[in-house]
Amino acid sequence: MLVVANPGKRLDAFLAACSELRRRAPRVIHHAALLESPALLDALPDELDVRIDSFGRDEAVERTLLELGRAPDGIEPRARARGEMVAPAQIQRGWLRQLQRIDAHWKGRWTTWNARWALGELFDKPRVSTRLRHADIRVPDALDPPESVEALRASVRDAGWPSVFVKLACGSSAVGIARWDLERGDVVTTVEREGDRWYNTRRLVHLRERAAIDGVLELIVRQGAHVERAIELARLDGKRFDLRVLVIAGEPAFVVARTSAHPMTNLHLGGRRAALERVRASVPAAQWEEAMSLAVRCAGLYECFHLGVDIGFEAGTFTPYVFEANAFGDFFPGLTRDGLSVMAWELRARASVIRHCAAHDAE
Repeated sequence: MLVVANPGKRLDAFLAACSELRRRAPRVIHHAALLESPALLDALPDELDVRIDSFGRDEAVERTLLELGRAPDGIEPRARARGEMVAPAQIQRGWLRQLQRIDAHWKGRWTTWNARWALGELFDKPRVSTRLRHADIRVPDALDPPESVEALRASVRDAGWPSVFVKLACGSSAVGIARWDLERGDVVTTVEREGDRWYNTRRLVHLRERAAIDGVLELIVRQGAHVERAIELARLDGKRFDLRVLVIAGEPAFVVARTSAHPMTNLHLGGRRAALERVRASVPAAQWEEAMSLAVRCAGLYECFHLGVDIGFEAGTFTPYVFEANAFGDFFPGLTRDGLSVMAWELRARASVIRHCAAHDAE
């Protein structure tokens, strides 16, 4: 096995899972090294099973991606403060370019955990929404990407929606997201301004002044926005809840329920894990099974061995909607099933898939 990853907690968790199952440690290439020289792949043997892990939150890697994705009028890479948002759309273009460079050195006999094309598209929210909708997977209604705040206001007004989510088209983990309530005229967001710089916060900011709201919306629109109708979530004990369904090898292997008093349920934004049994008991059986089916179908559409799918139930009807699909949505420290960590479960399931494929080829 080959793992392409940043050094840090995610890679440590994967290597610990290998030890947990007493598996030989995989070859590891850091993203920074592969960005410097994609030709490193040429020296590797055939018949590797390749896991490409998250590139995010590594300053050196992000600087290199900024350079790769820079257009003639783009932003030059520079040092940034912690949490500062520096041209996320340019970083996304760099990531797509890096995936193309990897493809140029890819070995025909290698297998991959998640399809490389999927690792690019899953960071493009409008394209994901379109693909899922065309596959009859229920997602929130969405608007065409706006070119300006004025165009955004006009489109939302014409749609007649009481509230919307305005998200960075290339964002993840609630980076660059705003819930805009048009009836109250306020915004809840993870975006904060200090001077002439913008930051993604680990707390929710409540904006009521028109100028502040327009500033946040303009930033998101300028980087590329995905605008969708805000679904009012079902509640448990007065708090909104949704699910992260981790599909592994075509099975909804892990389900994490999240509750929050706020519109965003992300755990790093104050959301809390809820007892899955209580949440499941509050959802009608048919809607629960439909939610699991939607998650599995998402993973199949993207040729992903593992995929984190965020699903919410609409208040009143409990109709399930897919909100997000996360290529790297499998990092849940402390979560276990049958005594195995999430990544150990993945490794065991992956070994089973490889054996099945080998037996099929032998026939």
